[in-house]
Amino acid sequence: VEALELEDGSTRFDDEIADAVDRFRSDHGLSSSRSGGSPRGLVDAQAVDLMWAELEAAGTADGMRRLIRSLTIIRR
Repeated sequence: VEALELEDGSTRFDDEIADAVDRFRSDHGLSSSRSGGSPRGLVDAQAVDLMWAELEAAGTADGMRRLIRSLTIIRR
């Protein structure tokens, strides 16, 4: 099991991630900061649904779910 280490700023998007989210939104016809229709880097339910749909289409969704579970498991 991998560990997800939180570092300073790790709970915030950096410029690279916000730009990637905006490109993804624009590429899929969603409003983005470039179109003036949403805040920069917005990840809403519609974007999440599209991201999962793309992962499903690529055949990588199950692996991503396993990775997320392993990184977010509660250990006591």
